[in-house]
Amino acid sequence: MTSESKTWETLKANYLRQVEKALSSVNHPRTKDIFEDVTSHLDQRFDELEPDQQTWENFQAIITEMGPASDYAELLEPAAGQQRRSVPLKYLLWIGLAAVVIIAAILLPMAIPNKKVGYIATFEPVGSFEPQTARELLDAFNENHPPGVRTHHFRTGIHGYKLQGHICVDTKAGKQAIVNMIDKSDKLVLVGVRSVTQKDLERHYALGQPSLRKKGRIVDKIDYPFVNDPEIVGRWKSVDFVKTVEDFKPGTKHWRGDLYLKEMIIFENGRTKGPWNWTKELIIHPGDKTAAKYHIKEIDGSTYMFFEWKSGDYTIRHMKPNYYVLKKIKDEDSGPAETEAELERLNRPEVRHERKLIRELQGALEEWVKNNSQAVAEKCDLLIEQIITQPKPSARAYFTAATAANLLGNPKKAIFILRKAIAEHPDEHAGGLAVPVKVTGSYRIGTIARHSGNAKEATKAYENIMKNIQGVEAEEFYRAICCMYLAEIASEILKDKQLAAKQIQEAIATIDATDMDKISSDWAEVYPMLKDWALYEYARLKDGKAPVLDPSKLDKAKVGGLYGLAMTAMSLNGLEHLLLLERAAQNNKSPIDNALAKLEMAFIHMHHSNINSPEAEKYLLSLAESDSYFAPYANMILQTVREEAKKIREKIPELLNNLKYGDKEKRKWAAFKLACESGPDGVKALHQAQQDPNKYVRYEAACALARWSRDESVKPEFNLILEALTDEDEQIREKARGAFSHQSWVEIGPDEITAIVSLMNDHYSKELFWTIRQLLSSAGPEASKAAVPKLIKLLNHEDSDVRTAVLDILRRMGPAASDAIPSLIKLLPYEDETRSDYIFAIIGGMGTAAEPFMLEIAKYLDHEDINVRRAATNTLKRISPEKAEQIFKAREKEK
Repeated sequence: MTSESKTWETLKANYLRQVEKALSSVNHPRTKDIFEDVTSHLDQRFDELEPDQQTWENFQAIITEMGPASDYAELLEPAAGQQRRSVPLKYLLWIGLAAVVIIAAILLPMAIPNKKVGYIATFEPVGSFEPQTARELLDAFNENHPPGVRTHHFRTGIHGYKLQGHICVDTKAGKQAIVNMIDKSDKLVLVGVRSVTQKDLERHYALGQPSLRKKGRIVDKIDYPFVNDPEIVGRWKSVDFVKTVEDFKPGTKHWRGDLYLKEMIIFENGRTKGPWNWTKELIIHPGDKTAAKYHIKEIDGSTYMFFEWKSGDYTIRHMKPNYYVLKKIKDEDSGPAETEAELERLNRPEVRHERKLIRELQGALEEWVKNNSQAVAEKCDLLIEQIITQPKPSARAYFTAATAANLLGNPKKAIFILRKAIAEHPDEHAGGLAVPVKVTGSYRIGTIARHSGNAKEATKAYENIMKNIQGVEAEEFYRAICCMYLAEIASEILKDKQLAAKQIQEAIATIDATDMDKISSDWAEVYPMLKDWALYEYARLKDGKAPVLDPSKLDKAKVGGLYGLAMTAMSLNGLEHLLLLERAAQNNKSPIDNALAKLEMAFIHMHHSNINSPEAEKYLLSLAESDSYFAPYANMILQTVREEAKKIREKIPELLNNLKYGDKEKRKWAAFKLACESGPDGVKALHQAQQDPNKYVRYEAACALARWSRDESVKPEFNLILEALTDEDEQIREKARGAFSHQSWVEIGPDEITAIVSLMNDHYSKELFWTIRQLLSSAGPEASKAAVPKLIKLLNHEDSDVRTAVLDILRRMGPAASDAIPSLIKLLPYEDETRSDYIFAIIGGMGTAAEPFMLEIAKYLDHEDINVRRAATNTLKRISPEKAEQIFKAREKEK
């Protein structure tokens, strides 16, 4: 699991705990369904992100889009809306839209008249086919599912001694196609077909077997022969997302938010720029195993494609897919010839080489951040040069190189690289960005220039943004924030108060002129906050001192807006977001970024650690003691979290008692509260929670480990982490692995290394493997060598996964694992040719430490298998080219 996936799982788990808590207050039969729907929707939204879109900011946007957790309880409890509950401060981070998709899925069908809406076909297995699970029966149905016929709401039931399947279809033609297909099947026989109303359909869905709802996934038939369709070839731009084809009206956008799918580029011969293939009438996703229908229509002189969007709502939640509406781009410059060349470019060796360089630079940067090594810094500089001097670097390559240069303390070089990105890719939306490179690049240049005191460069960057921001969502916000930055430059660097006042007035006028009815709710909190901030700065500039804000009039709801403002205004993002934020929090040349960075860092530490995190308090205190607009809000947050922490401390005896004697719900809730907010006082309860038979209680204990590992005031025992690493539940093991990402609380020595490697003998898991790799990479040579005897014994483990993991660990240890060379040589030649090559490569990677064994390796130069001979030759050359040459010459003389 990548670090991005780990971050997402943490965010998702925290949010789901809030939803589960909210739903537990409502006595309703559908609470379980709601929780599963929310979980599935979160998984689907994450799956839709491309790898380079998997950032902390986008994860937060997904959570915000889902809305406050309390909304889900209110869906099931009409009275809940009449008495508004007070929301804990930490949950205000998730202020945003209520989950419209959930409301639509649950409430709207209730208002539909009770009319016939489709058919349910029932079938059962025949002949020797005897399925035992719903999955097997559905797979048998999908093997011959008629092309172009949409089915949904599959469920099973037991009739007599047979497993029966029930599948819904909407149209009479679809019903007949299903009947004909089942009649021809050698595995299935038709039991009957009946028409249904909407209420019948809801009941049919509610009766669906839990195993299918939780684990089952719709799998479409995808092995269709290619049939050409010249109409679909070309470039298509997304313009809307609608529930039905009839909902689309040109010129009127039905979907108010950003469209995830920006465009589709369709090539001839069934290819696309993206994960899909196509054939006439169908767009196929081989990875998701979905076949989505498309319809092409001419409307008002333009060509539109309606494309079924078979996301997790369809494959996991078994909902009817909505449609993306895409408009065909007719410009000759965007035609098939160019797009075909673009696809070929992505597959060229030089492009693959660029991606490799980017990965190497990212890895080197992570290493440099950990140890601040000059040698690693020089390696980063070399990789930056290789990236930007290659033929036609991509925008992503330029951005990565610029971020690295800025981190390494070379802002001039970073700005130079960003200028090249803008010049070569001005209108490209690189890496899933919502705005083009000419805007994003300028934003980053402005930030870097301000932080380095370069007023001229920063001013030029913000002026360029305001020229190029037209048509982007929240355009007025970006214009206003640019004016605020220009005012800061005028005030702090140029010392021109009159010019600064003019810029702030322009920011206020820009917000006042904004039509708030057209602003999405995602931005609803941010615009008013930005205006208040601008008015505050204007008053301070005019009076020469910071105005006093009455704490009694501060709106707690604005804390959510503060968080949104900090996230949006900061252009500091990329590979080392936290490091850049820390720099900004200390940068006196930019009071704006200084305040916003402290605010965001406080929120991050409150979320990742516990609500009264010392790190969060450090940033909030610093902010509260300043004359920033955010100071009184920082005081408010501090006061609130201290009050909540005091309440938790007072309840610790009760929580500990519940953890020991309560039912599973009380134990789980007690573990959650202790994990989230008790800090050191909850450590003594951790061992007890880890022994609990309920996996959710154990999960909360693992969450505590992950949080407390970031807090130097709390030092959980090393053995607690090891215990969680061997839990039978994968999510708990993953949480425990996350605790090792911040190792300041424990010193990794030979004893710790030996203890954790010993676990692989009986408790191997991928989480344990990744943790051992991580620890060995950061431990000293002596600690690493202590693991080698244990690893040697595991080379003959009965589980092939363990043997593979051990080989990988030895390879990464390099010369530190030289004691394992004799044991590795005994494994040669391995029965698996690939594994044999791998073992030779491991020995070759030992360098001079392997020189005493070169004659042993030379014995394989006469092996009957040419691949073994080749591997032995290459290994000798890697160890010592000079000594290898001597061995080769001596053998020639003998012959």
